Formats: sequence, structure tokens, C-alpha cells
Amino acid sequence: MACVVVAQKSRVDIPLTNFANAQYYGVIQVGGQSFKVLFDTGSPYLWIPALRCANCGDKSRFSGTTSPTYSTNGTAISFQHRFGKVAGVFSTDTVMIGSLVVANQTFVELTDASQLSAAFLAEFEFDGVLGLSALHSYKPLTAGFPYVKPIYADLATQDNKYPDFSFYFSANPGAGSVLSWNGFDSGHFDANVDYFTYFVATAQRLPLAWDTPSWQLPLVNVTLGGAAVGATNVSVLDTSHPLIAAPAADVAQIAAQIGAKALGNYYALDCASVSSLPPLTFTLGDVAQVHQTLTLNGADYTTNNGDVCLLSLRAYDSPNGARWTLGMAFLRRFYAIFDFYERHFAYFVADPHPAF
Repeated sequence: MACVVVAQKSRVDIPLTNFANAQYYGVIQVGGQSFKVLFDTGSPYLWIPALRCANCGDKSRFSGTTSPTYSTNGTAISFQHRFGKVAGVFSTDTVMIGSLVVANQTFVELTDASQLSAAFLAEFEFDGVLGLSALHSYKPLTAGFPYVKPIYADLATQDNKYPDFSFYFSANPGAGSVLSWNGFDSGHFDANVDYFTYFVATAQRLPLAWDTPSWQLPLVNVTLGGAAVGATNVSVLDTSHPLIAAPAADVAQIAAQIGAKALGNYYALDCASVSSLPPLTFTLGDVAQVHQTLTLNGADYTTNNGDVCLLSLRAYDSPNGARWTLGMAFLRRFYAIFDFYERHFAYFVADPHPAF
């Protein structure tokens, strides 16, 4: 059984590196060996390349023979991630996240990377993924995903409780972003507004859907400049997605309204028009109870690529039903807090970034 050892109960900050405003990764240790990992609220497992992975490119590889706390059960596992198919075996070792120590944590040793994306192998700077999804919080067994107690669940349920984690995603390249356990850093949002009072009073604490495989929020509506966009009622918070994904019809409607033209799999528009784009507003939560409106301006939902600006929305019709996936293009605008015990998502408007 995994267990947590901490020196004292206090906020623990993990610096994150911003890779091209698309992925944010930090350093952890598994069996005393260091790995750069993407902290991913959209997937359930910790997975890193195994020493015997022959096609893992230049990624750092894990060696169980050098760790006295390592054990493997040899159970094979394969599952689909956004980066492609992950294939490997389950093993167990001690995981360190900053000063937090999780003993006997089950993870996946990646043994075959042949079906992972070329971008992951050749371009992305991180070695693997640390899953923070809610997949196994309340569903011990889910088809295709054998049960593994998530790291954050151990951090939340031991004597020294760390029931929440929070993210600040800076638009600045390199350093400046952070993942915090057991609290949040008020230096990353507008200290002139009493957001903490709102937070405690639940005015900005949005209840997540229970018994779902993700950090999922009911979506009351989406509007662009006050005009309704589609009728999707589900949103998912995903720290591994660089953009915002939405039903193709909704993205096409937004593109048409702002005059963006199709360019391959994206929509392009004149950068000179970005400052005058209408606000894109999400009303999240239960419309009959707690709900909040979170608004992006034109610079938030577009990306400036120099000669052309692209809409930071990607058309995706999920086989699991219509939904909006709120990735980095959304989360950079807000300081995001994920509460394990209460199954709440809380937010503060983040300090303005240069990209805003």
C-alpha cells in the first residue's frame, strides 16, 4: 500500500517549465532517479520510459536495478493517451514530488513507444506523464484501466493530508509556472480583490461531476459576444491539452462569427483584429446552484504565430459525447485549484501575462 511521508504540513511548490506555451513539465524522482514529467489532469497513470525501451529516443530511462525500493509485478498494460498508445508493465517504487514522498507507488514502465506520437519522442522535452485525473477516485475499476490508486489520492488521505493541488501557468517561456500542493500562492492572482473570501464562501468553488473519469464540470452555456455557441453541457479540465477542444460545429460557428478562415486543421485570422474580438464566456457549474462565468478575451483564445494569428480552439467531436476540453489556452487565464476531498474546482483570475 502506498504511503506518504512529509516533514511538515505546508504548501509544497513544484517549479514548472513552459514548453512553447503548449506543455508545462516539472521534475520528480522515481526510485531516486530524476524525470521530467507532464502533470496531467486528463489521464490516470504515472508513466516513464523503462531502461529496456529500445524506441524511446533521447528520453531518460528508469532502471529498477539501481533502486532498493523497486518491485515489479510484470503485469502488462496498454492504454490510449493523447500522445498515442502507451504500452508497458506495472511496477512499484518510491516517488518524490518536491519534498513529498510517496512510498510503494504503482507506475507504468514504458517498454514500447512505437505508437506514441513523433512529437512526443522528438520534440517534447519531458520524459513521461504523471496522471492527476479523477479516474479512480470513486470508481475502483474502469474498463480498460486497471485500478491504481492515484498519487494525489495518497497525498490527500494519509495522516499528513494534502487534499488539493493548484496550478499557475505563465505565458513566459521557461520558468515562472508552478504546481502547488496543499494550498495556493496568492502572489499569482489579483491581490487587490478579496478572492480568498469568495473562495471560502464557495462563490468561486464549482462542484465537479461525481463518478466520472475526469475533472469534469457541468457547462451551463458558452457565449461569444453574448451570442450562444452550441448546446454542449459538459466541460473537462485538462492540463495536458495545449488548446481548447470543442465540437466541430461550435468551433466553426465561432470562426465564422469572428471572420477566421480555415487553414489546415486550424482557423486563421488577421492579428490586427485580435484586440477587438468579442469575449468568449463560459458559464460553469450547476445553473440551479453554484455557477460562475469565466471569460477569455481575444488574446486568450488566439495564438500569435508572427505573420498570422490562429484560433486556439481545435475541432474535436469526442466519441464519449459532446464536450469542451478546457486546456492550456483556457487555464493560463486562471489560477486553478483542484480539491480532492470536496471534488471542487476553484479559480482566481491570474495575474496578467505578456500574452494577454
